[in-house]
Amino acid sequence: MLRKELDEMLFDLSDKRIDQEIKLAIESRYKVIFRMYARLASPKEISKYARNRISH
Repeated sequence: MLRKELDEMLFDLSDKRIDQEIKLAIESRYKVIFRMYARLASPKEISKYARNRISH
């Protein structure tokens, strides 16, 4: 369930039609969900969802 949520948020963050203010809210939620996922997943799985902080 957490993976699906992360996938959907990544898709939304890459959508050019979504307003920047909304993307900031999605990014904040992404961080929370990612931390929850990181407690359960293997390092290999975690690396699939790690985001580059410099470009975001």
